[in-house]
Amino acid sequence: MIQPPVIILLAAGSSSRMRGGDKQLELVSGEPLLRRLAKCALSTEASVCVALPASDHPRCGVISDLGVTQIYVPDADQGMGVSISRSTQAVLNRDPSAIMFCPTDMPELTKDHFLTLIDAWTKAPEHIAQAIDSTGQPGHPVIFPKDYFDALRRLNGDKGAKSVMAGQEITSVQFKDNGPSVDLDTPEAWRDWRLGSQVS
Repeated sequence: MIQPPVIILLAAGSSSRMRGGDKQLELVSGEPLLRRLAKCALSTEASVCVALPASDHPRCGVISDLGVTQIYVPDADQGMGVSISRSTQAVLNRDPSAIMFCPTDMPELTKDHFLTLIDAWTKAPEHIAQAIDSTGQPGHPVIFPKDYFDALRRLNGDKGAKSVMAGQEITSVQFKDNGPSVDLDTPEAWRDWRLGSQVS
């Protein structure tokens, strides 16, 4: 039986575009988004880690009672590549078969997105697996098999994992909704989403 991927939720960024707010702490269905996504990830029964800015950050408090491992990335303000690199390094001692990465500004992701992507990846575990929305737009989460770990560890700055995926064979998993592509970075985006969403 194939070992499930370790899930890493990327929540170490500064939310600078929120102008003093914190998108990971925005309430969705009555609970902070970060907590909601952590619970979705845990429901897969995979090992779940959360990349965070520091041990005393307010985000830590909303997941402190959940069975997740906290990974601290104090230099996360240098870019997403730093968070991916540091968190990849932090889980290598678990000898994972793969790592699933998921940003934490995506309020429409559910347990089903995580489970469906993992199931598709197990059918071709040597390939990257990526969630696709209903329009065909690539999104998140994304699963990287072990062969890509070294490349993930070398990332830095604002250079995210797209460079690791370039030219590689990818298992695209399309969903009937837009959960994999709905990410909200500004107060205006959150306001507009709440006005039109059935989730909020």
